[in-house]
Amino acid sequence: MIISNLKALEGLLWGMALGDGLNRMHRFRKPPFLLHSATGTWFLSVFQAVFQESDLALKLEILSAPHYALALRGSQPSLAHTLHEVSMHHPTQKLLGDILPCMMPLAFYAQENELVQKIIEWTQVTHRHPRVISAVALLVGALRALLIDPKLSLEGQLEQGERLADKTLHLLFERREADTPQAIYSAYQALRHHVALAKGATDPRDLQVPLGFDGRDCPEQLVVYVLALASGENALERDFDLILEQGGTSDILAPLLVSLVGFKQGVSVLPDSWSKILWGKDLWSRHLIALAQRDFYFPCLVEEEIKLSRQEQAALKELDHFQMVASTRNQLALF
Repeated sequence: MIISNLKALEGLLWGMALGDGLNRMHRFRKPPFLLHSATGTWFLSVFQAVFQESDLALKLEILSAPHYALALRGSQPSLAHTLHEVSMHHPTQKLLGDILPCMMPLAFYAQENELVQKIIEWTQVTHRHPRVISAVALLVGALRALLIDPKLSLEGQLEQGERLADKTLHLLFERREADTPQAIYSAYQALRHHVALAKGATDPRDLQVPLGFDGRDCPEQLVVYVLALASGENALERDFDLILEQGGTSDILAPLLVSLVGFKQGVSVLPDSWSKILWGKDLWSRHLIALAQRDFYFPCLVEEEIKLSRQEQAALKELDHFQMVASTRNQLALF
């Protein structure tokens, strides 16, 4: 796959890294923040699979294997925990992991028919419910529209996202595999309901998940909420603070918002102050340079992240709060 918009690629990549690294729900609540997490690994794995045709399911299984635990440490639910949940439970619409921001690289797929199949195939690695698949398609469709016109209105983004989601759900229905017609029809209803709410909203805050409800149970609402925020005129820092107030869903919303703003406006819109307090930029820089070459992609994701994890270990030992962080992470139990 060939990138035709390096500005969008760079903004998406660094927006994802900064949004995830600065999220308060992240395992590091005090500086230094490190750009290294299960979400980042998952995101980069999808990027690899887009630009270098490969089996995403196999890639994620390898990355979450016990002997690679250093490469996937992070706040629950980690990728390994997500894969375990999927294998043990029936399909659920609840977001078990940070799949929405991680699937954003799919927007760079050129052929729409192939894209629809990839959305289903790659989302089903971790989430099989039609509502989750529909939400991913809604997000990817909006991003593809922004690649063509970065100044496209929110209504235009929603229309293109809804069109791609409709096409994805139609293919799910035609396949008649594990998804019942009732579940697919429910996904259609939820998609139309939340898109209509977003088109009629005058303030993005009207689309927030109400207090007391878990936003992970409503993936479409998280997508339209972030699209509305990114299309508003507020400063990014203000919207980011609003996102952090969402509590348990901020680990999804924070990287989603910042990567979406970076995707639309480029990396220059991201505050310099954010980058200055973050460590571990080398890995992300290498990925960006490799992607920009167009003819190859950096293959050694696991090895590089393990090196970064060892540097992280050394840095954490020097921090006063290391014992507290180590006890709460319970890192080995995740694998």
